[in-house]
Amino acid sequence: MLYPPGFFGLQLTFARKITQLTQRSYQETILNMTALYRILGLDWSLDPLNPVWLDYLKGLHQIDIAADADWSYQFYLERADKIPSYDNQHWGCFGYEYWSERRLIHLHFWNLDDSGYGPLSQQRKEARLADLRSMFTHIKRMHPDAIAVHGSSWLYNLEAYRRLFPMEFGLSVRTDTPHLIARSLWG
Repeated sequence: MLYPPGFFGLQLTFARKITQLTQRSYQETILNMTALYRILGLDWSLDPLNPVWLDYLKGLHQIDIAADADWSYQFYLERADKIPSYDNQHWGCFGYEYWSERRLIHLHFWNLDDSGYGPLSQQRKEARLADLRSMFTHIKRMHPDAIAVHGSSWLYNLEAYRRLFPMEFGLSVRTDTPHLIARSLWG
């Protein structure tokens, strides 16, 4: 699934406002306070010297957000075939990334339920639990060295989401600084 053009304008409008408020450079703000680095298929390093990132920055001018948004969208489309897809890496509505350096499973959730009830409805609770069981069976086989599971979704604010996880998982919650580079926060 491709991001729509307006999504890029939203990110850049936000970056321009943050630039005005903080006196940071436009490029630094885009790197550290938008999801564009990750949307372009780059890793979590946020390396400002990444050659792909430097090529992207060459087309930005900050004068006209619409022009920057158009440039961003066109750059994104040109890279679309190089951007990792998670389309086939999900179990029902759930997926994960494995962060090997931390031996950590990072959970993801997509609304892929077309039942008409809503993915977190009481009627779909057993389906979501089955998704999680299937995914964690896979994880156990593929990443036996994993030592922790991490989730950072706004969905943890919903009882309908929290009820899918063991109570101990919920008790381990701690506040975290929002990571504006995470695409889920922009969704």
